[in-house]
Amino acid sequence: ARYGDTSVCHTDGNRDMWAWRDWVVDAYNANKPFDDFSIEQLAGDLLPDANLSQRIASGFNRNNGTTDEGGVIEEEYRVMYAVDRVKTTSMVFLGITMECAQCHDHMYDPISQEEYYRFFAFFNISADKGRQSGARNAPPLVEIPDEEKVKKLPGVMTRQAEVEALINAHPAKVEPELRQWIAELDKKISNPDAKFYPRDATFHLTLDETDGASAKDSAKPERSGRVEGNTAWIAARTFGGLRCDGNTFIEAGEVGGFERDQPFTLSLWVNPQKNAQGKDSKGSLIARLEDETTFRGYDLYFDANERFYFQLAHKAKSNAIRIRTDLGIKWDSWQHVCVTYDGSSSAGGVQIFVDGNPWKLNREQDNLTKSIRTEKPLRIGSRPGGFRPSGILDEIRIFPRVLKPEEVWALILRDSVAPALASPEIDKTDQNWKTLLKYYLSNEDKEYPVLTKRANELAEEEKELRRPLTTVMVMGDQERTTYILRRGNYDDRTKHKVRPGIPANLPPLEPNAPSNRLGLAQWLFQPENPLTARVAVNRYWQMFFGVGLVATPEDFGTQGEVPSHPELLDWLASDFRDHGWNVKRSLRTILTSATYRQSSEAPRELYIQDPKNRLLARGSRFRLQAEFLRDNALSLGGLLDETMGGPGVKPYQPEGLWHEILQGGDPLFVQDHGKSLYRRSVYTFWRRTCAPPNMLLFDAPTREKCIVRRSLTNTPLQALVTLNDVQYVEAARNLAQRMIKKGGFQAQDRIAWGFRLGTSRKIREKELAVLLDVYRYSRERYRADSKAAVKLISMGEFKRDESLDPVEHAATTVVASMILNLDETLTRE
Repeated sequence: ARYGDTSVCHTDGNRDMWAWRDWVVDAYNANKPFDDFSIEQLAGDLLPDANLSQRIASGFNRNNGTTDEGGVIEEEYRVMYAVDRVKTTSMVFLGITMECAQCHDHMYDPISQEEYYRFFAFFNISADKGRQSGARNAPPLVEIPDEEKVKKLPGVMTRQAEVEALINAHPAKVEPELRQWIAELDKKISNPDAKFYPRDATFHLTLDETDGASAKDSAKPERSGRVEGNTAWIAARTFGGLRCDGNTFIEAGEVGGFERDQPFTLSLWVNPQKNAQGKDSKGSLIARLEDETTFRGYDLYFDANERFYFQLAHKAKSNAIRIRTDLGIKWDSWQHVCVTYDGSSSAGGVQIFVDGNPWKLNREQDNLTKSIRTEKPLRIGSRPGGFRPSGILDEIRIFPRVLKPEEVWALILRDSVAPALASPEIDKTDQNWKTLLKYYLSNEDKEYPVLTKRANELAEEEKELRRPLTTVMVMGDQERTTYILRRGNYDDRTKHKVRPGIPANLPPLEPNAPSNRLGLAQWLFQPENPLTARVAVNRYWQMFFGVGLVATPEDFGTQGEVPSHPELLDWLASDFRDHGWNVKRSLRTILTSATYRQSSEAPRELYIQDPKNRLLARGSRFRLQAEFLRDNALSLGGLLDETMGGPGVKPYQPEGLWHEILQGGDPLFVQDHGKSLYRRSVYTFWRRTCAPPNMLLFDAPTREKCIVRRSLTNTPLQALVTLNDVQYVEAARNLAQRMIKKGGFQAQDRIAWGFRLGTSRKIREKELAVLLDVYRYSRERYRADSKAAVKLISMGEFKRDESLDPVEHAATTVVASMILNLDETLTRE
């Protein structure tokens, strides 16, 4: 299944697919029928009304290695992922090798290139991209909720509803106080001595005119701006305003002329709207600048990306400041926009307030060093030559200084009070009333901030409770046409289109079967399919005998070995299928057979006649695989933690290994502690480009690609692991501790007890004599060197029983290590 905790290519970054691994473990423990087990993994997400468990199972398809390298060609890797899924599916479920047909036809190969790409089409529909994240799971994803947190959600949501009801009722509750506050506010605004809002604007167009093409400047009554284009005075945010239709703008003349070292503030109300064609508009709001050859001057505008911009430039492309807001504008809604610039010639000296709130800004350019002064006139709603928005403008102000945040809010309140008081009744839909209410509740009312704080706390609590425990990557099928690729090259596509299908030498899909992964998965278990059951039981046989009835489990084709016992293979396959694909029943059938229960002890003649035991005249003899060796040692030492599920854990490994091997030396390996050191090996964190060395040395695959048959080697390095690796020495000293505490009072009794625990048989006299000699020699050695004894029994983090004599414990540890290293302990006999 090529499961791993990292992505393989480039940086081999972390991924979280452990929920899929836990699903597999749970499925085996629950004895899920093999047909359901397989169909859900290949196409659980496509089942009608697929539940969460079935969607998690389909993560099987996304276990392939991926890359996050920036320079890759995405289509190349996307095709590579699909090829991997073809190989994995055909090898695991059908026991056939299809990859040779990826490039071209072969004279004696029953699978043609066209048939390969028909099978490829089942997987050429995944929505995952060629370049994926190297630090987390890449979409499409299934989120796995944290069941313990989900149980707390109803209580939080009940409290949310209670607080929300109080918040909704609060405006009506405070309405008398709000009216009184507005009346007092109006008095302050009307009283120049109160200095409630800034009155030192050097330019102020109220735009309250009702006719004509002139806009009066209330800061200097003898001055006015000239309206160009269609003049449309309409009701606006503060009484009247000017509608701009993409042609209308105001030319205001020689006002607002600033140099780059002079501070100033621009303020206005804007209601941006679609243009005459119904599309989003864009354009300049306030600008004093030259034509597009330099754009010298300053310009406040919004663009097609719906963001506000402010620019000061000597020459726009090479000597300028340009700022963009992180948030976007709101269409068909009034917004108060205020830009302040402190004269520092730096982007850091610009702030943009929207509705009184300072917005986060992105500095797109920050290299202004020369003059921004221009002789061009100030324009409202236009640049020289165009760039005119659609919408409504109101209350245009320019100040020759930087307004403080509280002054920005004062302008908003000033512009909201008079229109609100003009109506005898509160119109709760009126924007002015909404602004005043919002300010009052947030700044004047005592109770409302407490309620909103509590609502925010509950919202954060809900968000945390809904945060998924983890995610699983899934396929997310999308329509995609499949073509035959010339020589398998992703970028050399022929014109030959193919539909999903099965090789002609195998039974066809049923007529009504869907032409997708679900149809393929169900086809595997059609009664006439000759391969699925045989391949599965052959792999079970391989688990218990070291080699399958077909010795090449990945290749049931012409290049593979023929079955050693074809009738037995057929019977096991038929029995498996006819009894509901019951995995545990088939395993029990094999394990209780007379064939399995044979001993590997046999006359020399049998070994000479049948060295590989293909005729099964004796019991099979083979070394346990890497994970079983480690788990067996931990179990004998009483250390094995049987906790199930969860993220991969990181037991001992050589210091600095990841740093030496991985690109850039990152990420660093951070070893776990406590019980995590002793979890089953199936839960060990598996970095696929640097897998745990104490398991790689025992032929564990890297899991970068699908492997159904492990190599089996025998090297001196393996003995160095079981003798010297921290995990094995720690297991030995804890086995010794068990021998001392449970084996009896005499050394020979303890050795016999430990030997039987490790080998499942009674010790022979000669064997006991050898181990007693080792024990006595070690005891004398450690009596002479107590520091060496303490050093040995301190290996690993598990705390030893301090009541035990260190010399006795160390000597027994040497014997325990020998028991752990016995051929009978390491080998299935």
